[in-house]
Amino acid sequence: MTSQTNKIITDFNNGLISKVISMLGRNDVYGSVNPPDVPALMDLYDANIQAMINAGISPSDILIVDINQEAEDSHPSTVYINQLNAGLLDIANAKGTAFASFDAFNAELDCREIGNTNTYNVGGQIITSGWGNEYHNLRVADGHLGTVGNGLLANTMIIDFLGLPRMTDAEILAVAGGVENPSNPPPVCGSATSTPPPPTPTGPTSTPTTTRTSTPIGPTSTATLTRTPTATRTATATSSSGMITVGETTVLSTSYSGNGNRLVAQQVVLSQSATIQSLSYYVSTASGQLRLGIYNNNGSNPGTLMAETAAFTPVVGWNTQPVLAQTLLPAGTYWLAFLPQNNSLAGRVVGTGTGRYYSYTFGSLPASYSSSPTSAAFRFSFYATLSTGAAPSNTPTSTSLPANTATFTPTNTPLPANTATFTPTNTPLPANTATFTPTSTPLPANTATFTPTRTPTVAATATFTPTRTPTASSGTITIGETNVLSTNYSGNGNRLLAQQVTLSQSATIQSLSYYVATTGGQLRLGIYNNSGNRPGALLAQTAAFTPVVGWNTQPVITPTLLPPGTYWLAFLPQNNALAGRVVASGTGRYYSYTFAALPANFSSSPSSAVFRFSLYATLSTEP
Repeated sequence: MTSQTNKIITDFNNGLISKVISMLGRNDVYGSVNPPDVPALMDLYDANIQAMINAGISPSDILIVDINQEAEDSHPSTVYINQLNAGLLDIANAKGTAFASFDAFNAELDCREIGNTNTYNVGGQIITSGWGNEYHNLRVADGHLGTVGNGLLANTMIIDFLGLPRMTDAEILAVAGGVENPSNPPPVCGSATSTPPPPTPTGPTSTPTTTRTSTPIGPTSTATLTRTPTATRTATATSSSGMITVGETTVLSTSYSGNGNRLVAQQVVLSQSATIQSLSYYVSTASGQLRLGIYNNNGSNPGTLMAETAAFTPVVGWNTQPVLAQTLLPAGTYWLAFLPQNNSLAGRVVGTGTGRYYSYTFGSLPASYSSSPTSAAFRFSFYATLSTGAAPSNTPTSTSLPANTATFTPTNTPLPANTATFTPTNTPLPANTATFTPTSTPLPANTATFTPTRTPTVAATATFTPTRTPTASSGTITIGETNVLSTNYSGNGNRLLAQQVTLSQSATIQSLSYYVATTGGQLRLGIYNNSGNRPGALLAQTAAFTPVVGWNTQPVITPTLLPPGTYWLAFLPQNNALAGRVVASGTGRYYSYTFAALPANFSSSPSSAVFRFSLYATLSTEP
């Protein structure tokens, strides 16, 4: 794996590649006599992805693909595959890379399957699940996917990452040497069909600089592609066959969650009279239900509800829902609104645009928007489709970019925590559980989305205390991070996190201090010794306490003499809403652990990440 990574970095430095697709082979897992060392493999994989990022490859230009789960549920390898795939997703979320799952490819096959015959309709041709070098076989003789299979895989997992239009069935068959059979149309699935791709919006068009090739993708450890497509799309209204869209039709770069029971609206402009048909919202992490709506303008705020969708359970990707009552809208300013039921639901956002929001319990959208909402600068991947003709249709013809489960790293302005008050000079987006993370290996939040590549601006209501540095005074010293760091970070409820520190002399632990930016539930703090390169045995802990905003210093239950060496400061929040302050540097470990007294021993297989919270220990050097 490392040698392949080095080759990728060399090719990148020489200008030969711009994007990387990384796939772990499943053969080692399925064919292995001994169980794989999943933590060790994930550490190695993590290090290789980080090496690419350190070399200058943007995380958004790296696609991590999980391992195809092909064995029966009873096969022992299914456990390892599940563990590895969970680890791969954690790494993608922590690094901020794109991520694709074979679930999308398998769902495509399920959609195209003819009965339960293990045969599939692709452009009217019948593709069998057998092995053979003739294109009607899904796999070639050595077991790898053939040309048609690779075409379906590319459409469901890779094309969107590259910014290219999806291939039609006719294009896939042509590459394989076949032709489409119009008399036997395939079902309409999420990938290629015989229908041409949707029209490109006005403005800059997609201009891939190379043509497609159909090299079979086998189970190699790291696959690189040399295509460098440049695709830019505008969010202006586009017209096709009497249909226009208003809003953001592109899949933006930053995943954002924490808006459960919050009615969020963003301003759009309709340049001509049209009848609202549907609303479309891009979901990067699905959870709970969602409602969409459109409000007219009242001064500089949303006013009266013009149309809404029914509540629906969203899926990852674009979610287009018809409005309950089609309504003619005159030209003017409007507000697209969305109401998530659950904090875990994540959309895609940038920190520009005009937005409003306020707390509102999930249900039918209110007839009138709040007259005193909070203002912020944001724009989600969210648009409306309208009909300009006499016979409106509920089928959107907008230019959405479905991206399956891919997650991209953001470079926009980060978003403050729920208690933040937005000021005109910042462009933060509010969230109950703002999930910020820097570009190295940030700690994954429950919504599995990590972002900013620059240091976020602290919210206006954040309380700052004077910078403290570890000093020896009156027989006391501190180890850990005594500064109030810049990034709010939450979403760690029932997760035990630890960060590495070094003690240079013998001293007795007296207290532990943690900086809280947003309160929520209770908190416990502790310190563990070092075992290898992870936390080991618990040495001291505080009682559970209800934190306040600012520094929270708690005495340890039993002061303990610690010799010089490496230690791990640990914290365990009870609630996802609790936010601390973090930077993406340092050595961290974490795993899920239900809130209670800290365990006597830390997990032997925690996840690794690069983070450092505002958290320190105070120790006495006096005998």
